[in-house]
Formats: sequence, C-alpha cells, structure tokens
Amino acid sequence: MAPGNMQALENFRWLQRSIDHLLAFAKVGGRRVVFVGSCAEYDWSRGRMSELETPLRPSSPYGAAKLALFTAFGSICAATGIFGAWARPFFMYGPGEAPHRLVADVILSLLRGEEALCTHGRQRRDFLHVADVGDALAAILAADIEGPVNVGSGTAVAIADLAGEIARQLDAPALLRLGARQAPPDDPALIEADISRLSGELGWSSKFGMASGIADTIRWWRDNPPNGADA
Repeated sequence: MAPGNMQALENFRWLQRSIDHLLAFAKVGGRRVVFVGSCAEYDWSRGRMSELETPLRPSSPYGAAKLALFTAFGSICAATGIFGAWARPFFMYGPGEAPHRLVADVILSLLRGEEALCTHGRQRRDFLHVADVGDALAAILAADIEGPVNVGSGTAVAIADLAGEIARQLDAPALLRLGARQAPPDDPALIEADISRLSGELGWSSKFGMASGIADTIRWWRDNPPNGADA
C-alpha cells in the first residue's frame, strides 16, 4: 500500500515499478514468481470471495491499482513463459503492524489504560496472523499452482469478538467501547475468503487461531512499544 491509505493516488505509481520488476525477472531467466495482490480487488458486496466466481470490482485506488497490475501480470507471464501465482491476502494482523490499524490500535489503547474506541463491531472480517500469511505465500511459491489464490483463514469473525478477545486477554473489558465510532455507511457486513485453492490444492492450514494470534501480537507490542514509550 502506498504511504497514506487505500485512497492515496500514490498507489498507482507502483504499477509501472512492479511491471518493471517482473520484466527484469523474466529477462534474467526467472521462471517462477508470486506477486501479492489484495482482497480489495473484489466486489466487497458479495460477502464470501472466490477467485473464480466473485467479480473484481474495487472501490478504492489501492484495489484498482492492484487489479490493474493483476491484469498486466497475467499477460506478461503468458508472454514471457513465467509460471506465476497471484496471492490475495485478506485482513492481516500481528507483530509490526501499523499502530493505527484495528488490532494494533485496540491493543495499544488498552495497554496504555485508555479506552479503545470501535464501531459497533458487527462487521465480519477474515483475519489472518501475519506469520500464517508468510507461511501461505511460501507454500504458494514452492508449489506449481498458477493464477489467483486467496490467502485467509476461510472463516470471518465479528470485529466485536476480535476486540473482545483482546480486551479479555488484557483484563480490560471495561475499556472497550463498541459503538463509539461511526461505521461508514457502505461498510460491508461480511468479507470472507473462500480458501478452497489454498487448502484444497495445496493442503495448507493456519497455525494461529484467534486467541493464540492475539496473544502473540500482545506479547510483541509489550516488547516493542511505539516510539520507545512504555506501553
């Protein structure tokens, strides 16, 4: 993602750079590559996303830039003889995440003894620990699978349940404020990955559940408070 957010026009500057890297890889004889797209390429009104069935209709510059690169990626791979896979991660969290993102924001707020302000939390999202994302990408690279591959848990959870698990582990349920922030009017109720290709064709499964993934992330933020401050 470009510096800023999913709406930043800077996302489009990465298109040509990514294409240049792919062409350079082909020029030196590269034959197997995995590029990382995003679930933001999909039409989020569809709920559960399938690589082969869900329409690609991004609603942000970030998603549009990823989709444009995906289109070029397939054509370049075909023209150069590269065996390419296109990974589409869903909602990542874990150590090293930007502090303003959901999981990190809730953890850091509660570690500081502050209220964690959230929306109503009824939205269901497919979250996956970043270590599992890395493991899935390695599995895709090592296999001979081609084309788009969703990378997620395959099961969406309510944001309220995710935030509640953080509050439970930090013994701070009284500081969790669901409904304190307004949800966007077009916020999808469900965004979930169909991981039939990842699990069925590659036999991959995640190592972290929600509780263990949250515990690992809390440990990391305890040891690595932002800007060196005590969390």
